[in-house]
Amino acid sequence: MLSELHILDVLFVFLTILVASMAVPVVVVEQRRARLLRRLGARRASRVVAFVYCQEAVALFGFPVIRYATLSDPRDVLAAIAATPPETPLDLVVQLPHGLELPIDEIGAALAAHGGQVTLFVPLYALSGGLELAQAADTVVLGPRAAVATAAAGSPALAARDMRKLGVTVQEETPAELAAYMRLCPQPPQPPARWFVDVPRKPGESGYMPGDG
Repeated sequence: MLSELHILDVLFVFLTILVASMAVPVVVVEQRRARLLRRLGARRASRVVAFVYCQEAVALFGFPVIRYATLSDPRDVLAAIAATPPETPLDLVVQLPHGLELPIDEIGAALAAHGGQVTLFVPLYALSGGLELAQAADTVVLGPRAAVATAAAGSPALAARDMRKLGVTVQEETPAELAAYMRLCPQPPQPPARWFVDVPRKPGESGYMPGDG
């Protein structure tokens, strides 16, 4: 009887350590992401809100055993926007693949009603309503090769040049904090080039590739 209890105790301790070894790294990554957003907000004197999709993995002895996706709750995003005073600049970090059904109109309306400076950051892509959010912001900051698309299913992605033609104020850069954040937030493969709508460039223009018209 005592030996059976001893085996159960050992098994319980082993399972506890096993679960902790899988759960602790997930918590650490979430804390590191939060710190990076706080650092960006402190540097810009702004309120930073994340509306981000990530492909997560739980690893055991360094090998992924569980894969799942996370997405910022739109209700939390709306609440954070509403709670930001007009005198505080609002930075919305968006990372959304195609095919997500989201209350983009509500979030866009909340951005437009903020009353203060609104900056939309798109490190890689915002392909489920990113264009609507961009049009509600004062400034859009795109990472290199970043793109946005409307909420309509199957809509093509737009690069920075295309967005400027629509009257959107665009800057092209990736703050160091967001570059580090995205390394902690794995993504599906970036959209292939054929998804992009872009006017052919002339030789000598930035982004010109042989074969452009």
